[in-house]
Amino acid sequence: MNKALPLVTFDLGGVIVRISTSLEEAAFRAGVKLRDAKPDQTRWSSLFVQWQSGQVTDEAFFEQWAACVGRFDAHDAPKLSLGWLQHEFEGIQALLGSLHGLGVPMGCLSNTSRHHWDYMLAETDRYPSLRWLQHLHASHLIGVMKPDEAIYRAYERLTGYRPEDIVFFDDLQANVDGAKRCGWQAVRIDPKADPAAQVRARLREIGVLPG
Repeated sequence: MNKALPLVTFDLGGVIVRISTSLEEAAFRAGVKLRDAKPDQTRWSSLFVQWQSGQVTDEAFFEQWAACVGRFDAHDAPKLSLGWLQHEFEGIQALLGSLHGLGVPMGCLSNTSRHHWDYMLAETDRYPSLRWLQHLHASHLIGVMKPDEAIYRAYERLTGYRPEDIVFFDDLQANVDGAKRCGWQAVRIDPKADPAAQVRARLREIGVLPG
């Protein structure tokens, strides 16, 4: 690993992996039929944070998620959960392969759950770009979510990199702002406008990739 180069760090959903943008889209992809109901949004939001912070098990989450949303049954919740995960964005695999070939150190820092994490990492051909990431870290493992400062500081300790030596790409402005407050070189990626091209352009700007 070349520590003379910055640690290029990616969020997963919205940067490397395309994700569904609504419950309806996830349900369609998962083959789950939704009922009409009015979700308890406050309870759902709190539950989601607990899940992605590793505070509740997948099994407990699925039961409570179904109960507070009211539009599907608990036995459909695991399928519906995976309906959020789609495929890698076009060009991402080629880009990360090029960075790997240049010896650029790479990692990820993602707000996610054990259910999604295990699915993404279980088979190398499912999300092939992930095999080039040397530093794999996520909110459910660290116990706190972006944009809390604690998760960025934990990532620094776990990887051994200084804040100024981390280049970070995330699709949410709040997460980018949190990283910038910690001294990272953080860039927001628009998932609707070719993430691979956006990442490539920034890495060329700072000299990680040839112009």
